[in-house]
Formats: sequence, structure tokens, C-alpha cells
Amino acid sequence: MPMYRKNSFSMQPAPKNKWWKRARHGVLLVLAALILAFLAFCAFRMAEARHDVPVLNYHQINDRDENALTVHTDQFEAQMKYLADHG
Repeated sequence: MPMYRKNSFSMQPAPKNKWWKRARHGVLLVLAALILAFLAFCAFRMAEARHDVPVLNYHQINDRDENALTVHTDQFEAQMKYLADHG
């Protein structure tokens, strides 16, 4: 006669060995190790990819307007030439 689990609403026989419990913990351990390895790889790639990239933001480029948000075309051309020459 098989033993039944105590405090169980269903009358399922209790497992004879607990290999399934060890297997579940092993799977969780492997999964956690894979997640940590993936995060470490992402952190490494992000640190490796850190290069300074100039970001230019022009609101207006024209010769008509005279305000702080406007760059004249000759100034813009000079800036682009400098970037092309010096990288």
C-alpha cells in the first residue's frame, strides 16, 4: 500500500525518491548561471563600446535669421570641413 502525502487535498502517492527536487534545483542553478553570464557579457560589451562620439545639434542653418539658435551657412561649412579633416 503506497504512502500518501499529508496535508494534501488530492490523494496522490508520495514520490519514493526526491531526485525530482534535486533536478529542479539544478535546473534553477543552471538558469541563474546563464542569466548572470549573459549580464556579464552585456556589461563587457557596453564597456568595450565606450567611445566618444560628437553629437551636433543644429536648430537652424541659414543666413536670414540672427539669433542664438541659428548657424550661418559659412560657419556650418567651416565646421563640416573641420570634422572631415580631423575626424
